[in-house]
This record gives sequence, structure tokens and C-alpha cells, in this order.
Amino acid sequence: MPPPLLHQLLLLQPMRRELGIKRLYPAVKKGNDSYDYEQKYPEDAPYEEAAPAARVWRTYEDESRVHDANMVEKSRDNVDVLLVFAGLFSAVVTTLVAQTSQSLQPNYSAMSVSLLYESVLVQRAIANGSSVNTVAPSPFNPTIAFVPATTDVWVNGLWFTSLFLSLTTALVAVLVKQWLHHYIALPSGTPRDRSLTRQFRYAGFQKWYVQVIIGLLPALMHLALAIFLVGLVIFLHPLRAAPSWIICAGTGLVYTAYGVATILPTLFPQWTLGDLVYVFLRRAIPRGVTWSRYRRREFLSSLRDRDLSAMFRYLPRVQARPQALMKIESKFVRQMSTKLAAEALHWLLKVSSNPTVQSIVIQSIGGLPMASEARFLELRGDSAGTMRFLWQSLLERCLLEMKHSGRSYIEPVPGMELKIGRLLRFDPNRRWTRYDAFLDTTPSLYSTELAAAILSNGYTLHDRETLNQSVSLGVFLMDSTRSSKLSPRSWYHLLMVRSQDVFSPLNPDNDHYANMFPLLLCFAISKSFTSPPESRVEGFNSPLVLVFEDALPYCIDKIYDDVLSMFSKFIEDPPSANQSAELPKSLRTLAVAIKFLLHRLSLPNYNMSHTTILDSLTDLAQWIQEHILRSQEAAALILIIDS
Repeated sequence: MPPPLLHQLLLLQPMRRELGIKRLYPAVKKGNDSYDYEQKYPEDAPYEEAAPAARVWRTYEDESRVHDANMVEKSRDNVDVLLVFAGLFSAVVTTLVAQTSQSLQPNYSAMSVSLLYESVLVQRAIANGSSVNTVAPSPFNPTIAFVPATTDVWVNGLWFTSLFLSLTTALVAVLVKQWLHHYIALPSGTPRDRSLTRQFRYAGFQKWYVQVIIGLLPALMHLALAIFLVGLVIFLHPLRAAPSWIICAGTGLVYTAYGVATILPTLFPQWTLGDLVYVFLRRAIPRGVTWSRYRRREFLSSLRDRDLSAMFRYLPRVQARPQALMKIESKFVRQMSTKLAAEALHWLLKVSSNPTVQSIVIQSIGGLPMASEARFLELRGDSAGTMRFLWQSLLERCLLEMKHSGRSYIEPVPGMELKIGRLLRFDPNRRWTRYDAFLDTTPSLYSTELAAAILSNGYTLHDRETLNQSVSLGVFLMDSTRSSKLSPRSWYHLLMVRSQDVFSPLNPDNDHYANMFPLLLCFAISKSFTSPPESRVEGFNSPLVLVFEDALPYCIDKIYDDVLSMFSKFIEDPPSANQSAELPKSLRTLAVAIKFLLHRLSLPNYNMSHTTILDSLTDLAQWIQEHILRSQEAAALILIIDS
């Protein structure tokens, strides 16, 4: 057991009591080690592990800055070298092509000299009295179409192709430098905004294979040089065979070495002179044109009717004044924030071998929206076992083992309460199987958030003196649903850790008004239907902590089956299987909630004001009135309520 003095120091820290559970706010520590991020940045408050200024985003910024600096610096160096080489090479090829391209058109100067020489010979023959037929005719005939020599065609074709490839490389290199500049120029904002924007751009680099494009640029220049050398061999062969064969042998030797250098890295990993390209470019689809579903449908309808004017009216729209790139990017980042957050943390966990980085990432998952957590768990893939081992080792270092009466118990290492809460909120319902009980005091020393994390993982809380269970899940849930504020994911995991007990079927004959949890559950169901649709999707703009009634709409679709099982006995004449199939689970849940609320109104000695129940029933009735239901759905819904 910890020494009494340590317990007294803990009890002297700032606390406030809520539902018999004290909130403990330990002091945070800061360090000077730039690589120990747990010391460099202070701990996050409960449920703020993914807040705009959370330390995981600051860590992400530091690590991504190092990663991007290496990546961008390497790419920039390669592109700068290519630009210089492409410029010099293009200048050399242009000079040669300017001379050889003249062989592709008639040489009127040579033609004039040849015809003039023939005329002199004819005059000399006439003066000598010789026959004019003895004079050799000129090979040039202006009336015959000019056909360049095959050698000239090949030389110019190869050199023009080489020049085209080198200029294309220079153009793409300039574009790449612009892409790299945009990539590292992050907008101002919170660490989370900058981190998600950087992840958005990094994902774009991966999606459009920017690194592959950069890797293809040297290959284009190598190809341009090879084509130029082949043309040079053909150009020299008619002039001098010896230099031609020397250049041909040199070209073959150089490119044989190039091919070997490209293949060697697959056999010898330490060989660093090769740069293999395994992935090919995909055609980019322009995104500047908008064409809504309605406009597409009307366009196709006009096409069938051969109405040209209507077809032009419903063509895709192109914005005359496009928005600034930063605004468009910011809009996409906000829309994809839950997905980007999961991908950002997965990337950080994958690329960094720093133990403190891995620890911070694991601790921050519990602060993500539920959609982000689900996406992160999908991205784990084959590394799920490794991540599980990492989580378990981090948790083990925060706990002390105690033995009482032959049974093992665990309790937090003093000062590690917040870290334990963060770890337990990550991937709950998979508790550490070596232990199943936490030691506690009466009243509880644990904060509401930590107690919720412990109970939602299937652990139990036991009194240190009596070893009896101090706080059960049912009692904690009953007390918390009235006034406590937790994150939506914490509420959901508290409901589902022992769903068979929380949602145990109720019997109308034994239902008692003192059991408030079913009533609060129905109030929350009512609010989930009557609240705006946008308030049912959890995102980074959603409140971090909510009361039970406000938090349930975020996860109501995950508990439909449990709610239907809980209130199934309140439907006296349940509809047939075919009739139930006509009604979605959401409407069936709505119907059983209405039945239970009506049942509670009829209970004798009911001491709770009817106003809240009547307000909920009124809101639900108004919701049904404002929504259009199919005839089969309406019939099944009426059948359940009228039963």
C-alpha cells in the first residue's frame, strides 16, 4: 500500500465532488528535452486529447516538419540538378538540330551551283565542237519533289524527340518546385488545423504519386540522352565510321552500367546508385467542373427529347471566378476532418520510432470522434497485435499491483490517473485480462472521467478497506445519466460494456417509477429524433462532453437492437415478421419509446412531473406529423402504438 503521507498529499490537491466522486487535477510537468514530447508538452485535460491545441497535434507538427524537410529537400535538390542538366542539354541539342534540320528541306544553293556548273560544261562543249550529250546532267531537278535522305530523317527525328523530352522534363520540374513550395506553406491556425491540412496535402501527394513523378524525371532525361546518342551515332556514320563506332560502344557501355545499377538494389540493398520506379502514373481527372445530380438528370432527359437549348442549359457549370485555393482546400479539410485525423495519427505512429510519440498517439485516440476511431482501427491492419502490445505495456507502467486475501488488485501509480484514463478510453471493452479489479476508497478518489473509463472497460471498483465492490456499473450509470457530462464515446461504451445488464428486458407488471434509467433513455431517444440531423453526427466542432440525453443521438443507431429488446414486452400484440420488416429499426425504436412513455404516465403514485413526458410525446407527435412515411411504414407504426 502507498505510504500514508503520499495519500495525504494526494488528498490535499484541488478536488471537487460530483456524485460522490472527487475530481483530481494533478499538476502538469514540462521538460526541456525536445525529443521527449511527454515532457515537452503538458498533459491534455480529459476528453481534450484531440482538441485544437492538444499535444498530439503539436507532436505531429514537430515530427512532420522533420519528415517533410528531408523529403522536400531531397526532391528540391534532385529537381534543381535536373533543371540545370535539362537546360544545358537542350541548348546543345538545339544547336545541332538547327544545323541538321536544314537537310530536311531542298538545298537551293547547292542546286544553283550544280545547274550553273552544268551550264558551263555545256557551253565549253559547244565551243569545242563536242556533243552536248557527253556532258553529265545535274542530279538536281527542281520539278521533282524533294525527298530527304533516310539518315537525315532518322537523325533529326531522334534529336527532335530528345529535345522534346528534355524540355518536357524542364517544364515538369518547374511545376514540381511549385508543388513543393505549396506543400510546405501551411496556413495559419490551430495546431490541429495545420496538422489536418498537412495530412490532406500529404494524402494528395500519395494519391497523385508526386514522388513517382519526381522519380520519373531523371528517367526522362536518361531516355533523352540515350536517344540523342543514338542519333549522334547515325549522324557520324556517313561522315566517319570510326568515331561513330566509338560513340556507339561508349553508349552501349554507359547504358549497360546504368541498367546494372538499376537492377542491383533488388539484389544488394546497400547499393544506393539505383532508383527503381515500380508505380505508373494515373491520369488526373480535372476537378474544376461541377455537375450536380439534378443537372445531370435534366441533361439526360433533354438529350432523349433532343432539346438542344435545354441540354446547353444543364451542361456542367464552370465557375467564372474560382475561389482561392486556400479556401477550397480548407473546405475539403473541414469536410474530411474525421478521416484525416485518423490517417494523420496512423501516419505519425507508423513513421516515428520515438517511444514518446507512440505513447502520445495511443493516448490521444480516446479523444477522437467515434468515426475517427473506427477509421483508425481500420487502418491498423496487420499491426493490430503490435499496437495492442504497446497499449498494454504503457498501461502496465501506470499501475501498481496489490494482493489482498489471495486476490490481485490494481491501482494507479500516483500522478498517473490522467494517463490511465486516456489509455483506457482507447479501444475499450478489451480490458487487460491479467486483472479485473481496481482498488478505490470511499468516497471515491477517482475522477468521474477515470471511473467511467475503468467501468467501460469491464473492470470493477473495490473498496480498499472492505474489498467489497464500491461502485457498480448500474449505480454509476444511474447517477451519471442525471447530471454528469461525458464524451459521447464514453456514454456509448458504458452502455455496451455489459449491454445484457444495462438493456435487460423490462416487465410492464414489475416496472417501478423509481427506475429512472429507462425513462431517461426514452427522453434521449426522443431528442435524437427531434434534433437537427447535423447535430447527430459527431465531429471536431461537436461539444467534447455532454449529458446523456444530448450525447445519445450520436450513437443511437448502434443501440437500436438493444432498445427494442429492452422494451419488447410493452407491445401487447407485436406485429408479424412481415409487418416489422416494413418498418425500419429507427421507427420501431421510436414506437416502443412512445409506448414506454405512455406506460409511465399510467403508473400509480407517480411522483415525477408529467410535464417532461408530455413534452417528449408532443415533440415526437410533431415529428411524425412533419415527416412523410410510406403507407406500409405508417400502418406498422400505428399497429405498434395502438397495441
